Amino acid sequence: MEALIETNDSVCLSFFMTTYRAGNGINKNLRLKNLMRVTEQKLYEGAIPSSERDRLPLPVRKHIEDDVFWRHQRDGLAIYSSDNLYRLYRLPIELQQLSMASKRFHVKPLLPLLMYDGQFYILALSLNNVRLLQGTHYTVSEIEFPIWQALNPIQCFIQLDW
Repeated sequence: MEALIETNDSVCLSFFMTTYRAGNGINKNLRLKNLMRVTEQKLYEGAIPSSERDRLPLPVRKHIEDDVFWRHQRDGLAIYSSDNLYRLYRLPIELQQLSMASKRFHVKPLLPLLMYDGQFYILALSLNNVRLLQGTHYTVSEIEFPIWQALNPIQCFIQLDW
């Protein structure tokens, strides 16, 4: 977030859109194409030299026809592109379709991710497996501990001093 806020290039492009994890609408590259078209129009209308205008959206364009990219999405997509920075975020929240061209990146749509995101842990015990999961308001993911895989669940339980 700091890098986005501190960037102050001549043109900073910000793209936001809802995506789909799976199922209907998984390949929504058309939305990104439309965002690109709107943004390029904004760039042409502005006082931006054509050399800058044509090169800025290039990193974003590579995703438009990339089927593998569209198969691995979450609920929202935020893309930031400038001369000195390119960031892509697959987000656990839906975003309104929006593109902006400015001297600074538009970070307001990311603010909900910084609020109320308490971290918690889940210890999952079964006869055949022990797992430790780390969770937030938006995600749950497994924490890998190689030593646990070598021990049976009872040994792990004793080892954890419970």
